[in-house]
Amino acid sequence: MPTTHRPPESRRPKVVLAPVGLVFGTLAGVRRDRSMHGPGIAHRARLELDPPAGLVDGAPLFQRRAAFDATVRFSRGIGLPQPAADLLGVAIRVHDAHGPGEPQDLLVTSSGGRPVTRRMLLPACDGFFGQWFSSVLPYRVGTRRTLLGLRATAPATGSGTDFERLEATARAGGPEFALALADGPGWTRVGTLRIGERLPDDEATTLVFDPWTTSGGIRPVGVLNRLRAGAYPASRRVREALWARGVGRGADAAR
Repeated sequence: MPTTHRPPESRRPKVVLAPVGLVFGTLAGVRRDRSMHGPGIAHRARLELDPPAGLVDGAPLFQRRAAFDATVRFSRGIGLPQPAADLLGVAIRVHDAHGPGEPQDLLVTSSGGRPVTRRMLLPACDGFFGQWFSSVLPYRVGTRRTLLGLRATAPATGSGTDFERLEATARAGGPEFALALADGPGWTRVGTLRIGERLPDDEATTLVFDPWTTSGGIRPVGVLNRLRAGAYPASRRVREALWARGVGRGADAAR
């Protein structure tokens, strides 16, 4: 199952501010890694969708019961040393979501669950198991404008760092997360993400996720999402250039 994928440029907004790409490309060069969410681990996963009838119109992925293989990367946004709380991220690649070779990327960050806080980036005080994760920025899902949400359905197993607790829970049978869409003041659950075995670090390091890996009536919308369309490819290009020179995490795996 391929784990790298680049969205066709035709799916990106036609107007992308070059300064945004410059900023994020420079940051990736300074860090010799992703501009944000550098430290991370990845797992195989399974996404089981069971959305309520009539919740969405015009986005087939969220209109039927289905199950898909997935790849999930868990990361620390700034890379602060623990026990300091950090912005945590979860990036999900749903393989063949829109047909063979047509994946869907879903990216969420530690946030809140209420109408105001789910639009904010908030440090995660209890790792990947203590609070809501949100796309923060809006999506057009079929005919509705909404946010994507994710939350663990049970507490973590074991102790240690955020990644160690995640690993311990995976070894104990695998953590599960509820995938949801913002619906009025609350959330409506549309599926369950079941986490499987961990991927080798060399494979995890070279994974590429992008909110513009999207189709099937699902599209990031708004000014800030248009700015993101320049940030992700700029960061990726710098990382790949560094890897080609044997510099940074991922250099060995990219050879």
